[in-house]
Amino acid sequence: MTAKILELIIRCFIKLPNSVLDFIFTICYPLYAITHTNRAWKRTLIHLRKCGFPKSRITVRGVFHSLFLNEIDSLRYLVNDPQNKPDVSYENESVLTNCIKAGMPVVLVGIHQGAFEMQHRALLRYSPTVHLFTQSLHCKALNQAIRNIRKRAGLKEHDTNEVGSVLKQVIREKGVMALAVDQSHGSKGNEVELFGRKSHLFLRLPIKANQMGAAIVTFRTFWVRGFEHVVRFENVYAPKTNPEELTASIANEVEVWIGEHPHQWTWNYHRNFT
Repeated sequence: MTAKILELIIRCFIKLPNSVLDFIFTICYPLYAITHTNRAWKRTLIHLRKCGFPKSRITVRGVFHSLFLNEIDSLRYLVNDPQNKPDVSYENESVLTNCIKAGMPVVLVGIHQGAFEMQHRALLRYSPTVHLFTQSLHCKALNQAIRNIRKRAGLKEHDTNEVGSVLKQVIREKGVMALAVDQSHGSKGNEVELFGRKSHLFLRLPIKANQMGAAIVTFRTFWVRGFEHVVRFENVYAPKTNPEELTASIANEVEVWIGEHPHQWTWNYHRNFT
């Protein structure tokens, strides 16, 4: 199937009412659970138990239902259809804008929580050019279809093999760069502790940028009151912050974010808690 056909299917699919999408999830979830009993479904179950989240607060089904709906709203936001575009509010914007006004290069660090596709595209609200690092999907046609939907003037999407040249450009031009630090393919992570368990955050790039003179701004996306989405800027770390302190502080932030909205995080990813 070609990228154009897949893109058309996606654009049609996200126009469906939420009630229809909930019905589709209800039908598909048991099949997914059965076929992934020893894979993503089981990993999620184990992680929730070992991290101490009670069933009364969060279930495996609740995690996957949230991931499904968050992806739908991410795509709706990217497509920018006025009739289907979700509501988004922005909090603590001065955390970022003060850095930009001060003429500092900025690396924004987030995780895959909520409709996380929103947070990076929302950065065009603050800067005419944003450099975004993404991981390619295994299916080339689907990967191209998603990239076509993601396209925005000023948003420059990069593969991880372009890190060196893009980083130098961001520092030189005092630009804005964004990435998620809780998932990566083939990269070496920074060992941290989340909920009393060893895990990894992929902070080597932002730490390198920070030591070269960039400020680090942490931010996240989550939804409240049904499907009102929030993009919240949290903290700023000055250039040349001690790397060990930086790693520990960002890990603490990530743990708080996950703890506040545990059903909105990607517990199923295969490199969590390894």
